[in-house]
Amino acid sequence: MTVPQSEIRKMTIPTRLEYSKDARDFVQKFLEDHGLSMRTTMKLMLVADEAVVNAITHGVTGDEKSLINIRCSIDPERVEFKITDQAGKKFDPDYFERIAKVKQWNRGGRGILLINRIMDEVMYITERGKQTLLYMVKYLEEADRA
Repeated sequence: MTVPQSEIRKMTIPTRLEYSKDARDFVQKFLEDHGLSMRTTMKLMLVADEAVVNAITHGVTGDEKSLINIRCSIDPERVEFKITDQAGKKFDPDYFERIAKVKQWNRGGRGILLINRIMDEVMYITERGKQTLLYMVKYLEEADRA
């Protein structure tokens, strides 16, 4: 059993979808470096990827000069992600989760639902016109460690 050491890593990417792979690779390396199981690593990568893609496609629509900040932290008890865009658009994540449960989607549309199912804590903090922060926590259990 590997117990993750405390660490924080940060990355900033342009708000273009082609940079989402860089963010995904960054999160994967961070999680693997801390000895999480492959299953937990894959789930958390999916969450982080969904959050980054949502920030790019919905948060800062059309503004390719804006940036997305990604902050990953870990300690023996939890993994924490903070994804921040520079738009500060107010939205209601509860609304999107409710419609994702009943609407038939062709592609996409269930990101918030997915994030809420995998993570233990999820908060959206908007500073209108300035930034939106998506704060997510996953508490680690024995099975989450490699």
